[in-house]
Amino acid sequence: MPGKGLNELRAVLADRTGKAVWTERLTAQDEPFRQIEGPDPMAVTMLLVSRVGPCFGLNEETRKHAKPSRLEAQLRRPAKVVPSEDERSAIKGRLQTMKNALGSVTLLVVPTRANGTPDTASAAAVARQINEDGLCRAVSTSRPAEIPNTPGNVNEVVTFWTMATAFRDWVRQAKPDGDYILFIDCAYTPGHWEQGFVHAVVCDRRGDWVITDLQNSDQEDYQAAKPTSIEACDRLAVMAMARRLR
Repeated sequence: MPGKGLNELRAVLADRTGKAVWTERLTAQDEPFRQIEGPDPMAVTMLLVSRVGPCFGLNEETRKHAKPSRLEAQLRRPAKVVPSEDERSAIKGRLQTMKNALGSVTLLVVPTRANGTPDTASAAAVARQINEDGLCRAVSTSRPAEIPNTPGNVNEVVTFWTMATAFRDWVRQAKPDGDYILFIDCAYTPGHWEQGFVHAVVCDRRGDWVITDLQNSDQEDYQAAKPTSIEACDRLAVMAMARRLR
């Protein structure tokens, strides 16, 4: 499968001696390939599963009796980095406090991290959009949030909260000059909107979470925006923030 085009699926199933017992090749011209959306890597993976499953007699009936895989167990197991229910409830209260004070607070926008790299020009553009939308008073800084790139994880929720925790800790240490501080972390692939995410966090000046927003191709807003650039990712993040504050 080419990394960008995802226009072909090639698969080989071999026994322990290396002898091929099953092969499959599908291209963009084949009907099963045309029926999947995107196609994105997950859709192609699920197509592969549907093709190879019958070789092992796998179907919906056998699924009911299957034991959870190690991957499924990892996805279901709560990670230490994910906040407790009490912590998440506290976020709702701080959001209400921000909403009540929108006319008198300043939101500091730090540079967006796009595909792992801070874009210093992005902060001013995001602040301008927030001001034009009349959401609150926004200012920008070219100083990026000095947090490490988040290691990949099969569970995007874990990836998000790892980033959110690092940003919270940075705010508490760096003490940026704003009543609230906005950080957007995104990834995008030009020409393939399904391959990416938009994560946004707002902390108050104490470093406590006020807004936490995870967007990917599973969400309707992301599907409508189809972001394939940093500007589109930033617009989606601001839209999601505005919905929380209005």
